[in-house]
Order: sequence, then C-alpha cells, then structure tokens
Amino acid sequence: MAETAPNGPQGAGAVQFMMTNKLDTAMWLSRLFTVYCSALFVLPLLGYFSGGIEMSIFPVLLFSLLHAATYTKKVLDAKGSNSLPLLRSVLDKLSANQQNILKFIACNEIFLMPATVFMLFSGQGSLLQPFIYYRFLTLRYSSRRNPYCRTLFNELRIVVEHIIMKPACPLFVRRLCLQSIALISRLAPTMA
Repeated sequence: MAETAPNGPQGAGAVQFMMTNKLDTAMWLSRLFTVYCSALFVLPLLGYFSGGIEMSIFPVLLFSLLHAATYTKKVLDAKGSNSLPLLRSVLDKLSANQQNILKFIACNEIFLMPATVFMLFSGQGSLLQPFIYYRFLTLRYSSRRNPYCRTLFNELRIVVEHIIMKPACPLFVRRLCLQSIALISRLAPTMA
C-alpha cells in the first residue's frame, strides 16, 4: 500500500497544498486578516487609553496569531523543509512560547472584568457589559479545552492569600481581600 502524506502529495508546492486544503486556507487567510486588522487598530491606541479597547483586542490578536502561525508552518512544510528559515525560526519561537501567550491571554481576560466594572462606574460602559462579560468569563473558566483561565484564577488566589497572610499586611486589607476571594469563589461556576 502506498503511503501518501496526510496534507497532500509529497513534493507538492505550497500553492497546490493550499488548493487541496481550501477550507484550512480560507481560515488561515481570515486569521491573517484578523491579525492585520487588529494590529492596525491597536497600534494607534497604544499611547492613548480609550476605555479598555486596547486591552480587549489583545486576546483576539494573539489567538489569531497562534492559529495563523500553525497553518503557516503547515504551508512551509509543504513548500519544503528548508524554505524561509527566518520565518521558520519566528514560528518556532512562537510555538515554544505558546503556553506563556495563552497564560497572558487568560490574565488579560480576567482583568478585563474589573475594567468593565470601572468603565461602568466612570460612565464609559453600558449596564449590560459586565453581565455579558461575566457570562463569557464563566464559559472560559469552565472550558475543558483551555484550562488557562481556571489555572490563573487559582494561581492569583494563592498569590493574594500568600501576600495578605504576612504580618505586615494591614487587617482591613486582609479582610477586604478575603471577602473579595470569597465573593469570586461563590461566583465561579462549579466544575463537573
């Protein structure tokens, strides 16, 4: 039985690979477009705070970048193992730091919740925004495919408990932090 490569015929060029995998190619192009548009949106905002917009665009940008990098690596593999070594090294560094990027995304998603509440009280957000984002955050917390949000909540709780249990911490700060931890723990969805 002749073995064929799972991604297309052996020795096929990048264009032929992309034509045989049209759905993956379309998704890859849409992710590249998302990265491009996100970068064009974020770059002018980096020096100017406009109410959390730049904070909320980073997860979209980074997820798109990770997905586009995965498919770009497949296209480069179809083109040849020695094609574009500089791009390959960038993609290898990106895949080596994938867990750190996913933790950064989870941290960003967690700290967007207080930002939406502060935006509401400062008059920059809508009344529904914290409730909708809370629902999104509970779905991210209970996700089985991406445990980074749940793990980061746990790590943040441990760090805060460690800091507030030091004797130098004022009693009112300790009580406030413990009450906040209890409230957040009550709001967290139960895991099956």
